[in-house]
Amino acid sequence: MAYSRLSEAAKNGTSFAMEYTTTSVDGAKTVLEIAEEIGLKIKVGYACMDQGMDQIVPGLQVSSAEAIRDTSILLDTYGPEKVFACDRFLLAVSSKTRRPLAAIAAEEGTEYETHLDETYFRPPLDAAADFSNDDFTLRTNAR
Repeated sequence: MAYSRLSEAAKNGTSFAMEYTTTSVDGAKTVLEIAEEIGLKIKVGYACMDQGMDQIVPGLQVSSAEAIRDTSILLDTYGPEKVFACDRFLLAVSSKTRRPLAAIAAEEGTEYETHLDETYFRPPLDAAADFSNDDFTLRTNAR
C-alpha cells in the first residue's frame, strides 16, 4: 500500500512529502526506503502515542520511553533531513513524551509536528482543550 501511494504521488508531480507513519520503526524505515527507491524526497515521522489510544485502537499505544527511543533511532539512522519528531495527535501524547521529543527535535535541527484533529475522535461542539496543566486534557460542558 505504501509503495503504490508514494508512487502515485510521485507520478502526479509531488516532489516532497512529510509523512507520519505509525508506532513502528520498521514501518517508518520501509516508507523511507520506498521513497528513496522511487526518487521521492520525503521526511518521515514516527507517530508517538502514549495515552488514551488503547481504548480506541488496541496495540498502537507505546510507552513514553519507547516513543523517545524509537524517534532517536530513526534520527540517528537517517538524520534530521529525513526524519521529524511527531505525535499522532494532540490528546494522544502526554507532556512526559512531548517535552523530550520537542527537545530532541530542537537539538537535532528537525521539525516537531502534531495533529490537532483526528477522524475517529470527535468531541462535542462545546468541548475545549484544557491547557492549564502539564497534560492536554479534554473538558466538555455537559448540558
